[in-house]
Amino acid sequence: PEAVVQIALSFALGYCIDISMYLLRWFDPVSYPAQIVFVVIGCIIMAFGIYIQLAANVAMAPGDALARAIAAVTGKSYPNIRLISDASMVSTSAILCLVFLHALTGVREGNQMDAEGRRADTIASAIEINRPVNLTKCLRALDFCNGVVREVTEQEILDAKANVGAGGLGCEPASAASLAGTKKLVAEGVIGKDERVVCILTGNQLKDPNATVAYHGNNKEFFESVLGKRGVRTTEFANHPVTVANDIDAIIDLLK
Repeated sequence: PEAVVQIALSFALGYCIDISMYLLRWFDPVSYPAQIVFVVIGCIIMAFGIYIQLAANVAMAPGDALARAIAAVTGKSYPNIRLISDASMVSTSAILCLVFLHALTGVREGNQMDAEGRRADTIASAIEINRPVNLTKCLRALDFCNGVVREVTEQEILDAKANVGAGGLGCEPASAASLAGTKKLVAEGVIGKDERVVCILTGNQLKDPNATVAYHGNNKEFFESVLGKRGVRTTEFANHPVTVANDIDAIIDLLK
């Protein structure tokens, strides 16, 4: 029966949306004209997809099938029923947001940075995001766990990254931000020096390689072009590279 097929379609649709969001994670139009253009393009693509579904009379996702079923029962046109159905879903979502989140989350500009036309800018590219997908969940977790948030500088992030590297490990700058924040909280006394803390390190040392090379290297011009403009002034924990000939014996001798 079609109801069973719709269950599989729901999972397939969800995965397709996740994949699309991953592939387009770099795409984030800020200006209103650009947003309007791409909303119109999205509506056209969606309308074409629905047209193909109706013309082929195939199984549909539950939301689409609901409007089709109501249209079949009432004898009303599908476009009109679909418009009412979508408007009802949007209204229900708005009401649920007001009840449980006390705000219309995800509506209009999204946040103050978008409203002011500013873009996130940090050497830690993994967290260089204007609108984090799970921001609402994060804020709820902070409130529930009585958590705290601290801002760390590019200097503190790269120093922490070098500290991690000194232990024979590697991480990306965004992960090093967790260590930098922990060090700041210890200095403030929020975290006791005798307490055990877990910092989550994701990514790897090959992400944002220019930052690593600039911090540990000896090229001052490259340092200024990559890190100096971001306020990084010192490389206290740098592990400067040693030049060696492209020869296995020379490398072994150096390691000895």
